[in-house]
This record gives sequence, C-alpha cells and structure tokens, in this order.
Amino acid sequence: MSATTTQGYIAARFYGMRSRLLTKDDYLRLLTSYDLSSFIADLRNFPIYKTILENRLLLEDPLTAVDSTINIVLSERMKKVIHLSGGVYQKAFKLLSFKWELANIQLAIRSILRTADFQPYFIPIGDLNQSELLHLAKCSDLNEALNYLESILNPLAQVVRQLIEANVLPTDLDTVDGIFNQFYYNQIKKGIKNIKNRKIANIMKKTLNEEREFENTKTIINFIGRISRGTALDKLDFSLLIFPGKARILPEEIELAVRKRDIKTLQTILLRTSYRDVIQKMIQEAGMVGTLQIFVEEIEKIFLASQTRKRFKRHAFNLGLGYIWQMTVEARNLRILTHGLENFTQNEIEKRLFLE
Repeated sequence: MSATTTQGYIAARFYGMRSRLLTKDDYLRLLTSYDLSSFIADLRNFPIYKTILENRLLLEDPLTAVDSTINIVLSERMKKVIHLSGGVYQKAFKLLSFKWELANIQLAIRSILRTADFQPYFIPIGDLNQSELLHLAKCSDLNEALNYLESILNPLAQVVRQLIEANVLPTDLDTVDGIFNQFYYNQIKKGIKNIKNRKIANIMKKTLNEEREFENTKTIINFIGRISRGTALDKLDFSLLIFPGKARILPEEIELAVRKRDIKTLQTILLRTSYRDVIQKMIQEAGMVGTLQIFVEEIEKIFLASQTRKRFKRHAFNLGLGYIWQMTVEARNLRILTHGLENFTQNEIEKRLFLE
C-alpha cells in the first residue's frame, strides 16, 4: 500500500503497529528466564522476533545474534513508519530516524579509533546497509573512512571531515562525541525549518528541546561525578557538550562552574530542569558518587515516560512519535534483559526496566 498523508489512515496504522509491541507482562515473563539460552527460547515465542532471531543464530554467537535481532526489528519498524506515511509526515519521521543513522557512523568511528574493544551493533537504517557499515568500521583511520564515505557520496562524510579538521586525539572521546552531537543538532534544526506544516514543526521543535534538556542533565551529572572523583576536566569544549534548549542551560554557565569545580552551582542549575524531584534526592545524598548512575537512570525513565505519552495527544503525528519512542523502549528493555540475566539478580534487572 502506498504512503499517505491522511491522518485517519496513519493513526489507524499506528494503533495496529502498537498492538505488536511487548507488554509489561511479556517483560516480566522474559525476566524469569534463567540464562541466555532460555531467554532466546522465550523470545522465539514473539513472531516479530522469531524468524530474524533464528536467521541470526545461524551466523552469530547467541549474544550477538540477540543484539543484532533487536536492532534489525527496530530498523524495520522505523522503515515501516516512514513507508506508511507520505508528504510532511514522512519528511518529519525520516528526520527522526537521522539520529540512528548518525549513531551508526559514530559507532563505526569509535571502532576505528579503537578506544574500546567492542562489537559494533548497528541499526541498519539510512543509506548504508549492514555490510557497508561493517566495512566502514574496519577502515584503518579517519582519512580512509572519509575517502570511503565520499566515494559513495554519503552526506555524513561531513562529520568525519570535521573530526579530521579538528585534529581530535583518538583518546578524546568527549570531543569526538561533542562534534557528532553538534552536527546532529545543527542538521535537525535545519530539517525542522524546512517542514512546512507548522503544527508538526512545533511538535518536532518541542521534542528536540526536551531531548536537549535530557542530554544536558546527564552531561552535568557526569561533570559532578568527575569533579567528585578528581578527574581532569581542563580540555573540554563546552559548546560541543551543552546545547541550549528547555530550561535554558547555557554552555558558558556550565563551563564557569566546572572550571571552579563548583558542584553546588551545577546542582542549582539542575534544579531548573524538569527533573527537579530526582535532583533534589541526588543532592540529599551528596558525596555518594557511586549512586549517581541510579539518578541518571531515574531521569531516563522520566524522559521516556514523557515521550511515550505523546501517543495520547491530539494529532496523528504525536501518535507516531509516541510509537517510535515505545519501540525504542522495547529495544532498550530487551538489551537490559539480554545483558543482565547472567550478571544481575531479577530484582536488579526489573528496577532498570521501563514498564509503564
């Protein structure tokens, strides 16, 4: 069936797609799996994962196969969202998928820099397929990666060129991630300006501001943790790490507080955000650096709840936006289950799951 711009049709398709998402009861059943093998057997019971998982198990080890399956399902769902809609809807949904497309390049670059020994799990979406992404990840250096992307006329060669021009050290992950983040926000802002439907453009703008606030909050908590541990923060480019958005958090004020190693000011800034209640609890437990990750996870759950609830708001685009976040949550939960079953208790895993 061809793409459409009819709100009623689009809404009906999203309602149908939402019915195939896993439920709280499904997650709790998967949580009873006693090891990875039993988890895989249980995951096979869900038709959307069954065939893809069985195919990946023929090619990869069990853990890699599950990770690949999660990403392939996520990718296919996003492609379906883009395919079923037309016109301005399709343009906006495609813009939303850009984050994952760029994240694939970022993951490949991290692999090239060899800052960590990890298996890159790509979400195959955008102009590059899985084999092309794996080829990119195996390039010997950034120049070879740039030449490859330029040879296939991939527009994301721009961000790799920026990394080379900035002469970023392979160990400087803050700057590497910062350049990717800045590129992402600039491209999304430009894309939103080109959306003619003002209602959809405003929804996109609000979503971007909420996402900025969430990312800024995590970054500031990371700074607090690093200051508490006495980690060096001298070479950071704050304009690449903090992006003005909701709550009007500015790079300049964060930089001033970090340079002074002023945790109290950073905490005061965080109290301006939508996560005030969590921050208040974090301040009350000041000095417990090891618990900061717990608060980051609490903040993530609040952010995810606010995004998935968009499906209740009036406009077919909001319904689609909520569904995209719901399918993202499903992928997140399955990854937590996959990697947690053999390392954590069921109670510890359940606390990390998003079950709303």
